[in-house]
Amino acid sequence: MESSRRDPVWANIFFRWAICAGLAVIAVYTTETVIRRDLWDLQVYQRALDLHRSGGTPFQVGPGMNFIYPPVFLTLFSWLGAAFRPLLLTLYAAVLLLMARKSLRPVVMGMALFSLTIFFHTRPVAIALGSGNLTFFFHALLILSWLEGGRWQTRLFPGLVILFSLLKPYYLAYALMPVLVQGLGPGGLARLAMIVAVTGVGWTVQYLAAPEAFRQFLVALKWQSFQGNDALVAGDIGWGGYRFMAMATGSAQAALTLHAGLAAVFLGAVLRWRGRLAALGDRHGVNVLGFVALISVILINPRLKIYDYCFIGSLAAYLVAFFLRDCRKGWLILVWLILHFGEKQIGPIPVDRFLDAHLLTVVLVVLLARALRELPVESGP
Repeated sequence: MESSRRDPVWANIFFRWAICAGLAVIAVYTTETVIRRDLWDLQVYQRALDLHRSGGTPFQVGPGMNFIYPPVFLTLFSWLGAAFRPLLLTLYAAVLLLMARKSLRPVVMGMALFSLTIFFHTRPVAIALGSGNLTFFFHALLILSWLEGGRWQTRLFPGLVILFSLLKPYYLAYALMPVLVQGLGPGGLARLAMIVAVTGVGWTVQYLAAPEAFRQFLVALKWQSFQGNDALVAGDIGWGGYRFMAMATGSAQAALTLHAGLAAVFLGAVLRWRGRLAALGDRHGVNVLGFVALISVILINPRLKIYDYCFIGSLAAYLVAFFLRDCRKGWLILVWLILHFGEKQIGPIPVDRFLDAHLLTVVLVVLLARALRELPVESGP
């Protein structure tokens, strides 16, 4: 849906070039990352499959990058043999083409890419792409299938949620999308219950089919996540709410409780303001409700890695750029720059990581709050 407000000609011209510049910079960063590191996560998958086919143990514990996908991954892909790597690379290229074909307003897309290129100085988009990690492409397929609407949303999306949740359980959060967007009606709840039930049966079958392999998988997952930290508050635990709560409290139980509470508050706010978010989008011609709902379900993941929060940043950047497109709130950009290129560490808190993962979301929440206050009362539910 197009906005009733036309962007100035100069803005469209400038941001068409910004789109090209942003894509070029991301492409260069990604190519450099791929050449230097050669899709390192894809190499982990290939090594695990080779070990599995030769009778070895793919679930290893120790320094470096270990294979931490459940046994069903090996079952699904081991029969491909030498075709696994080219097939996955073909899948990656297809997903990127699907992402490129999405039609977005030039002025908004340009600002989003411009801000991603400038402000993400640690290059999370390039690293997420260049690693070859499946997580990035799973997120992309889920987001694209939801935003495409129609049969993509009603048929393909639930199937992808189930399939990907059998590989990484936190994708089950996407099952909340129908409820967040359509409300607590019987249709949304029924689809949620169906996805959860099928996924639960799938994980049960995985365990019963290969209990020893499943046990090895859990051991490898625990080691990779916590790096031997018995308190479960440090290691490779990402940069989500759990990480920062664990740093603040030193307790895994308190951190998980606080993270779950914050996620519930965010989800509850989206559900509570669903009608007004939809009205805000209808008024301005942008999918505010869909984008905010997608951000909220990704934030549920307690182990939020670069492959996850680059999508939070992309979705938030689109909406932030939309709300700032008239350039009358340019002072926020100055504050953004000062924060982002300022102090990298305050005590034990890695400020730059927090800003990369969450600054855009915080800015978006502030802008949404202002926009909702300005929305006429009669436009609400």
